[in-house]
Amino acid sequence: MDKKFTFKFQTVLNLRTKQEDVKKNDVGFATKKHQKETNTLLVMKKKEEKMIVKWRDETQKRLKIADLRRFADEFEYIKMRIDDQNNIVKKSEKRVEQEIELLIEAKKQRKIFDKLREKYYDDFKYNCLKDEEMLVDQIVTFKTASSSRG
Repeated sequence: MDKKFTFKFQTVLNLRTKQEDVKKNDVGFATKKHQKETNTLLVMKKKEEKMIVKWRDETQKRLKIADLRRFADEFEYIKMRIDDQNNIVKKSEKRVEQEIELLIEAKKQRKIFDKLREKYYDDFKYNCLKDEEMLVDQIVTFKTASSSRG
């Protein structure tokens, strides 16, 4: 077997493999961003909880109306920020899902060419075996013919 197997779509397979690697990185980045946004949301919710505790403590004391308004405004502001952050977290979660779908598609594309490569390789091995059998048959035929002559 002095022949060497060459897959005619190897460059395409290499490209599909690189695309899959890029998609894996994209999923990683999207996941990190989603985790960061989720952590930011958790920090905001803890801040809100602290404000509620502070509100309860302060309302037991005598407060001026201006202080109550200021506190209500701060509380409203943090609520808006939490709502905005919830939207950001939902968007980042959708982004992760989209990137995962793209990765799955890239894997499918690579696997198609992997299977095609395997099929071509199996055909190559089969043809090599046929060539060897033909060579052996020729040698046997030659030896038989030369031994019967002489």
